Amino acid sequence: MLEGKYDPKTVEPRIQELWESKGVHRFDPDAEGEVFSIDTPPPTVSGSLHIGHVFSYTQAECIARFERMRGRNVFYPFGFDDNGLPTERLAEREHEVLGRELPRDKFVELCRETSDKYKQEFEQLWRGLGFSADWSLCYSTIDERSVRVSQRAFLDLLAKGHAYMMSGPTMWDTETQTAVAQAELESKDQTTFMNDVRFDLADGGHVVIATTRPELLCACVAMFIHPDHPRAGELLGKKAIVPLYGHEVEIRADEMADPEKGTGIVMCCTFGDKTDVEWYRKHELELRQAIGRDGRLLEIAGPEAGLFAKQARRKILERLEEAGLLLGKEQVENVVNVFGRTGREIEFLPTRQWFVRILDKKDKLVELGEQVRWFPAHMGKRYKNWVEGLEWDWGISRQRFFGVPFPVWHCDGCGHVYSAPEDWLPVLDHANHEVTHACPDCGGTAWTPDPDVMDTWATSSETPQINARWGEAEGPRRCPLPMTMRPQAHDIIRTWAFYTIVKSWLHFGEVPWRDAMVSGHVQAPGRQKISKSKGNAPTDPRDMLTAHGADPTRYWALSATLGNDYVYNEDDLKQGRRLCVKLWNASKFAMRHLESYDPKGAPPAPHPMDSWIRTRLADTVRLATDNLERYEFGIAKGDIERFFWNDLCDNYLEMIKDRLYDESPEGAEARRAAQAGLYDALYGVVRLLTPFVPHVAESVYQTLFAAAEGVDSVAQTPWPDATTIDEAETAEQDGAAAVSVLTAIRRWRSEQKISPGKKLASARLRASADVAGRFERVAPAVRAAGRVADLTVETDESLPAGEVALEDAELDEPVAS
Repeated sequence: MLEGKYDPKTVEPRIQELWESKGVHRFDPDAEGEVFSIDTPPPTVSGSLHIGHVFSYTQAECIARFERMRGRNVFYPFGFDDNGLPTERLAEREHEVLGRELPRDKFVELCRETSDKYKQEFEQLWRGLGFSADWSLCYSTIDERSVRVSQRAFLDLLAKGHAYMMSGPTMWDTETQTAVAQAELESKDQTTFMNDVRFDLADGGHVVIATTRPELLCACVAMFIHPDHPRAGELLGKKAIVPLYGHEVEIRADEMADPEKGTGIVMCCTFGDKTDVEWYRKHELELRQAIGRDGRLLEIAGPEAGLFAKQARRKILERLEEAGLLLGKEQVENVVNVFGRTGREIEFLPTRQWFVRILDKKDKLVELGEQVRWFPAHMGKRYKNWVEGLEWDWGISRQRFFGVPFPVWHCDGCGHVYSAPEDWLPVLDHANHEVTHACPDCGGTAWTPDPDVMDTWATSSETPQINARWGEAEGPRRCPLPMTMRPQAHDIIRTWAFYTIVKSWLHFGEVPWRDAMVSGHVQAPGRQKISKSKGNAPTDPRDMLTAHGADPTRYWALSATLGNDYVYNEDDLKQGRRLCVKLWNASKFAMRHLESYDPKGAPPAPHPMDSWIRTRLADTVRLATDNLERYEFGIAKGDIERFFWNDLCDNYLEMIKDRLYDESPEGAEARRAAQAGLYDALYGVVRLLTPFVPHVAESVYQTLFAAAEGVDSVAQTPWPDATTIDEAETAEQDGAAAVSVLTAIRRWRSEQKISPGKKLASARLRASADVAGRFERVAPAVRAAGRVADLTVETDESLPAGEVALEDAELDEPVAS
C-alpha cells in the first residue's frame, strides 16, 4: 500500500473501503470493556456545512479513535437535526416558497425532500474525512423513533408537572411568526431616537415622558414614577391623557421606574419590553394589544393600523409634531434583543404557549453543571452564568409546521388536556387518532388537537435518550445512560448543553454525560465567526478535501487548542501534507530494511540509541495520553510530532543507517537490534498518529505491521504502552549526549554552507562533562549520522551541562575554490 508517492486521492478511498468492509468502527454491544459513548451533535440541516463544522467535528472524532485504541467499546453515532425552523427556512429558500402560503402537508413534504438532500451531503463529507462513526446508528430528529422519544419526553414532563401551558405575553418573532425562547435571543446595538412626548393631565398641567417607541402609544395602559421622584407626591393617582388617542391612564408608583432615565416618568405599554410585562402582571393592568403576529399594527392604532412598527413610528412622530406634542428628540445608542435566526427585533405578544419550568430550579441547575467535567474548565463558568441570568421559563412551542407535534388534545368545553397513550406514539398526524373519552372535568366530548410543534431544541435536547432508545422495545443497539462525553461548540452552551442537562435531570434525576468537550470556532480573516448565514467561509469543505486530502484537513482541524477560536490558516493544511508525505517516505525506507525482520523472534540486545528511542517513545506516549485524556488534541499532536520529526526521523533513523545497511554476518546482531528499534518506534508512532491522520497511518500499518500483529486495522490495535524500559535514565542521558554532539556538527555544516551529505574526514569538539563522559557509548551512531570518519570529543569543564562546541573539522575532499 506504499507504492509510489503519497497521493490522498488514491490512498483515502482505498482505506475507507477497507474500514467499511471489515466493520472496523462498528459498535459491539456484546464486547467486553467499558463503553465510551459520544453524544455527537446532530448538525442542523439549514444549508451546506462549512469549515467550522469540519473543525469541531474532527476534534471529537479524534477522541473516538483514541478511546477505541485504549480498549473502550466506543459508541459513536451520527444524527441530523432536520426538524424545526432552520430546515423550514432552507426549504423556503431552495423552493422559493413561503410555508404559510402552502397547505401544511405540502410544505412538510418539501421540507423532508430538502432535508434528505442535505443529509446525504453531510454524510458524504463526514465519510470523506474518515470519521470512525458507526453509521448503522444514524438518526434524524424527525424520524419516527426520535419523534416518539421526544413526545414521550414531553408527556413525562407534563405528568410530573414540569411542563405547563399558559396564555400571556410571549417573546415573538414577527418574520417567522412564532414564539421564541430566551436562549435564542441575541443583543444588537441600534441607533435610534429618544423622543420627549407631552401627556396632558386630566385635571390640568402635563408631564413629559421619553420613549424610543412612540408607535406603542395606542397600547399605553399606565404611567410609572419612582416613589422617591420629586414629583411623585403631586402626580401619584392622577390621570394622564394619552396623546393622539385620548384614553386616560393612571400614574402609579413603582421602584423599577428609574428616576435618572429620561424624565423619570415612564409609560407602560402592552408590550414594549420585559419591564412592561412585569408591570402588567404585578399591577394587573389592562391589555391593549397594538401589534399583530405579522408585525403590523392592529385597529387600535387608528390611522397607523396595517403599518409595520417602524413605518408607524415615523407617522406617529409626524402627527405628534403637528400637534405640538413632540417636545424634543435625541439620537441615542440602544441595545435591543433580536431573534438570532432572523436578526429581527422581538416583540412581546399575548399568545398561548407550552413551557418547561426552570426558573424555580436555578440553584439545582447550577449544581448539576458542577457535576459535569467541563473541558476547558472555564466553560463551566459560562454555563453557570447563563443559568443565573435566566429570566423566563423555557418556551418549547412554536407556531410553525415541520416539527414534532404535541401529542395532546384540548377539550373544547373547558380546555382540559388529553395526553396520547403510549401506543399512539409517535403522533405524526392528529387526524389519525380519535379521542373518544369524555372530559373528566366538564364531561365534554369535543376535542381539538394542539396546533403547535415543538421547538427544535426540545428534540435535540433528547439526543442521549434517542441514542439510548429510551422507552423503546428492547434491542441490542443502545448505549447506557448517562453517556460519557458531549462534544459541542461554546456558543450553544446556553441552548444544547443547558437544555440537555435540564431534560436529563427532570427525567432521571442525573446529568446526561460525564464530560463536556467544548470547541471554539473557526474564524475568517479579521477574526469574524464563520457561519452559514454570513457565507463568509474562506473555502468550502469539499474543496479542502479535493485540494489537500482528508488527513491534511484533519491535521488542520486538530491544530487548535481546545475551546479557543482559531483564525483559518492554510499553512496548517500544508504542514499536514508534509507530515503525511514524511510518514509515507520514512515508512518506505523502513519497509526495505524490515523485510527480513521477525518481531516475534527473540529480542536482540539493544544498542544505546535503540534504548533511547524506546525511552523517548514511552515519554511521548505518556504525554500524548495525558493530553488526550483531557481532550487536548492539539497539544498531544505537538508531542507526537516532535517525537516523529526530531527523535525518530532527524536523529534515530540517521544514527542506525550504518547498522541497517550492514548485511555482513559480523553485523547481523547489530542490524537486528536496529531493525527491532525501528520496528518498535515506527509501529508506536503510527499508532500515536492514527487519531490524527488515520488514512496514511493505516496504509503504513497494512504494509509493515498487519501481518505480524494479526489485527485487521490499526484502529483496532492497542494504544502504545507508556511503560518505561529498564535503565531509562541511562538511555535518556545517552541519547541526549548523542543529539547534542550531532546538533553541533549540523550547526557547523549550516554555518559553513556544507551539505549534510558531504563526508567529513575529521571533527574535534569540546563538550560539557556530562556529554563527553557518555560519548564513547554513542560514538558509532553519531559518526554515522554526522558522516564524520574521525570524531573526537574532549571534556571542557567551562561549558554548562549539555553544551557542545565544534573546534575544527576537515572535509573528506577539499572544497573547490
